[in-house]
Amino acid sequence: MSWQADVERFLAGGMRREELLVIEQTPLVLRSLGAPEFPMAMTQRVAHKVLNDHAISVKILKELPQHLEQPVAVFDSASRPDSGSLVVLTEAHQVETEWPIIAAIQLDTVQRGSRNMQVNGIASVYGREKWREWLLTQFEQNTRYYDKEKLLTLGRRTGLQLPGPSNMRSNISILTNQPLVNSPKRNPSKEQRPEPEASPLAEPLRQSARNYLEAEQAYKASFRAPRKEVARCMATTQKAKEAAREHFVTEATRFINSHGVEAFRTQMNEVAGPKATELSNEVLQSRGKALETGLELSLTSHTRLKGTKGEE
Repeated sequence: MSWQADVERFLAGGMRREELLVIEQTPLVLRSLGAPEFPMAMTQRVAHKVLNDHAISVKILKELPQHLEQPVAVFDSASRPDSGSLVVLTEAHQVETEWPIIAAIQLDTVQRGSRNMQVNGIASVYGREKWREWLLTQFEQNTRYYDKEKLLTLGRRTGLQLPGPSNMRSNISILTNQPLVNSPKRNPSKEQRPEPEASPLAEPLRQSARNYLEAEQAYKASFRAPRKEVARCMATTQKAKEAAREHFVTEATRFINSHGVEAFRTQMNEVAGPKATELSNEVLQSRGKALETGLELSLTSHTRLKGTKGEE
């Protein structure tokens, strides 16, 4: 069942009291900033508050997964600086007020109820009042990620002069959208590499990728299990997914060392299709090869994953 279907059931009053609205996977950009590979979830209490107290439209609520996948920027929580909470600036805005819509995310929380789950919780979604001053402060002090093109569009639409990268926080590396959506620049090697198609490493790589994708699907399916079985199913499938991922990263590292990043990406395109970019970036981040492959990936040097409570 999709997030949009959960929203429809919530609006129709068809949810049990303790049920959650669920996004099956935390977006790549948030995982790149340290969010665990859990589903994302919103309680019905928060959904009611979002629609009624914060006057967020049903349309925007239904589109929330897309807004979280492609945000304008992501910040550390200013109100809970040591909690690991994140604040997502989306492209959406309230028509009447022009206030940009933001989402407060609590990492690694446990939502109890009929779907007892370990999740990254969506604590709130709302239009930010006095947003100009707030946004300038966030960019100067709390930036974790930004999309250059979306940032320029926001500046043109609002007339707000946003700070450049040199004026953003200096105590932490900042991730941009380039390694997530752009193809890497080729970094030619002087040494001759064997042809990848003839390599005995190709098929083990492809099979490990298939196994990891299957394990990930099984994990996603587990939190749709019957109420009494969901906790056990999630624990079992998560363990299997982690083992499959570790094996995949090992095989990918061996293949890249022998044939290079471009050949690895080609293999992933053939095996994974739409998931190829995500799988490739996941491996390259794990290997710490950002600079070597031209990805220019600058992740934070101190991941903060403490549990949190409350809203931004």
